[in-house]
Amino acid sequence: MPLRVVLEEGFDCGINNIHDWLYSSTKSKEIYELVLEILEMYTHLISSYDKLANKTNLNKNKFIFPGFNKNSEMHYLICAKYLISSKEEFRIINNNKVHEDLTSHKIMKTRYLTMLDTWRLFRDKQTLTYEEIQSILTI
Repeated sequence: MPLRVVLEEGFDCGINNIHDWLYSSTKSKEIYELVLEILEMYTHLISSYDKLANKTNLNKNKFIFPGFNKNSEMHYLICAKYLISSKEEFRIINNNKVHEDLTSHKIMKTRYLTMLDTWRLFRDKQTLTYEEIQSILTI
């Protein structure tokens, strides 16, 4: 994501050294790709949950996107805000987020990586089953 977009859109990025952000293209690309995949997973989970006939023992709160920690995952947070606001396919997350600013009080990256390991087994399915959803969320 270009820094220009972050600044123009007014995202609260809290970047102390903009020079590092601008010139760390490899890191920026890795963050972008990971956040993109996390948002795809949450979109898939939410849309599959909405289609389930039997939602017994599935806590609706588990489908709410917790965001990223503002203190230690700022670049991920910036990227998530950008993608959710700019890509139509992630609009569903706007209705399923914990905090308006997408900030979490916990560090989330490790949890998301673990969830992604399971979700990748099912990512090509149009709709996840109850059991598949459970296996992703019970991490």
